[in-house]
Amino acid sequence: MKDVFTLALVIISLFGIFYCFNFFTKGDLTTNEQVLFSILLTIVSFLLSWALSHYYYELSHKSTIEEIKKENQSNLKIYATKAAEKVKNLSTEFTKLAAYLKEEYDENDYDSEIESLESFAKADSKSL
Repeated sequence: MKDVFTLALVIISLFGIFYCFNFFTKGDLTTNEQVLFSILLTIVSFLLSWALSHYYYELSHKSTIEEIKKENQSNLKIYATKAAEKVKNLSTEFTKLAAYLKEEYDENDYDSEIESLESFAKADSKSL
């Protein structure tokens, strides 16, 4: 709808400019008519330049928004990939930890769960 309005304004402005130039070239104009057509020509020229500037601004604005959306989508994919990789790495580390704890628990004969936890804590503090 905005494009139709802008196009109509451009066509009307071009017609107005042609009309004003047509009267200027005929000669036989009084001073008041010349001033009036000069003011009319100025207004029509202003409207034409505004309409064309606005039209190209809208085109540029839309293309810029599309570029930013594509870039953000690309960044989101990269962040999601990195997050998935980190989750996978954590999962691998938890699997290794579970295997180590199971192996440690199976190798030693602990009388109670508290004794096994104390043993794990001592082993952990020695490794630090």
